[in-house]
Amino acid sequence: MTTAQRAVAVSVRGHSGIALLGTLVVIGGGVMIGLLHTTAGRLGPLSHPSSQYARTSAAWLFDGGVMVVALGLGILVGVLVSTRRMACGSAESVAMLLCIGGLITLTLFPDRSRHGALALVGWIHSAASLLAFSALPIAPILLGHRHRRARGCSVLPSAARVLAIIAAVLSLVLIVGSVVQREIGGA
Repeated sequence: MTTAQRAVAVSVRGHSGIALLGTLVVIGGGVMIGLLHTTAGRLGPLSHPSSQYARTSAAWLFDGGVMVVALGLGILVGVLVSTRRMACGSAESVAMLLCIGGLITLTLFPDRSRHGALALVGWIHSAASLLAFSALPIAPILLGHRHRRARGCSVLPSAARVLAIIAAVLSLVLIVGSVVQREIGGA
């Protein structure tokens, strides 16, 4: 093992607690969003987007959960960049930053105006959602591909890559379904 490899190994060990914290924060945000489906005014998970909770009494839970996920992803990006597992200007880091920015933006702009019409804020919300959920699977797909043959890597990058591919396919199905539904409903 070279001196550089030893230095990176020590750096990674020193950041493993922070990486675990970032992972737990993301999971915590996901649990908060999942709890939306247990609230009094719960919406049908297949017939309503989760962002509609932002117009209910559980808006704080939706916004808080999304912001907590963004925070956790930010922590993970920081750890990956500082341990040189991901380059600062790489496609993976840019995708993660776009996802974080999209998540923050979609909490700031409601999907509809107070009158129920799709106004400019709704278009911004939709674009931010599309950006966030399109960018999210890119990092694990690229990182999992890069680390699948790296010596000393666990199976986790490959597992994350497979799950990200599944998520990307399911997102694509939802996007296509939404477009088809708008076209049929608008005709």
